[in-house]
Amino acid sequence: MQSRKRIIATAIASIILGAASGLALAQATTPAVPVELSVPTSTIDADAVLVDVQTQVAEGIREIQFRGVAPADLQAFVLSSSNPAQSVLARLGALLPSDGVERSVTLRGADGSGVRVERADDGTLRARVENVAGLTPELLTQIREQLAALRFSRIDLLVARASVIATVRSSGRGPH
Repeated sequence: MQSRKRIIATAIASIILGAASGLALAQATTPAVPVELSVPTSTIDADAVLVDVQTQVAEGIREIQFRGVAPADLQAFVLSSSNPAQSVLARLGALLPSDGVERSVTLRGADGSGVRVERADDGTLRARVENVAGLTPELLTQIREQLAALRFSRIDLLVARASVIATVRSSGRGPH
């Protein structure tokens, strides 16, 4: 009886280990593995985020997500600079290489708000700002104009208002 249990346990272990090695092989050959990094709430360190993104891109990661970002931090992230070229969104876009591989960086708040910068496989940059608290129509217009000046090919700015979402879309002038 003891040896029968041992044989069954050995068979189950070999099945699990075989499946685990197959899973490891699948993960090693799958190029789009999202990496989730935590961000301390209430004070976003844009430089640290940029360094994390640069490191992950250098390692070949295509989808990078920061979760649990405080709403005030998302707003500060979007409104980081009056100089469009120095904004964190522009600096994130510059970190995503134009090499025929689609890559994205997403900062997501617990309340469903978020910011995403994406480099499409054709080299164009896209930005999405969704439900970030405190962004007035005037600020959204300013953000759209700044990103358009930086040649973002698609800019989606979404703001929730009494269960209606207003969308401002813009098309740029081609690859960045």
